[in-house]
Amino acid sequence: MSLKIATILLLAAITSCQSISINDIEKKIVTASRPGQSLTFQYSLTMTIKEDVMLKSIMYKNASKPINFSISRLPDGLVMSNSEMLQSGIYYITAIAAFDESIKSSNDTLLFNFENSSNKTFTFQKETVWKGNLLTK
Repeated sequence: MSLKIATILLLAAITSCQSISINDIEKKIVTASRPGQSLTFQYSLTMTIKEDVMLKSIMYKNASKPINFSISRLPDGLVMSNSEMLQSGIYYITAIAAFDESIKSSNDTLLFNFENSSNKTFTFQKETVWKGNLLTK
């Protein structure tokens, strides 16, 4: 009997950790379309959320400076505020960071910092997948 209870508690713990699922994060270089513009990295991903959370920040694993990001709800494409609680659903995230030659074609690890409805914070990390140049001159 106690084995059944332990199994149920273990399954509950495992499934509760799966409240956020992030698909592959594509990393691309956006080249300047006009003179004077600089290169940037663009990271794009879809995220499935099962519990209400707020995405507080996105940053590189080995850096403390946050990366600018935007959130769109799928399938309707509604642009969400970065300070808005995200409800259960699928979201498209785009993050733009300054170009850095030293990490040009590497797979980076991004940290996603969340806050749940109980004001508890937690971090989710995921490695990017290099996709090349997005735009060319």
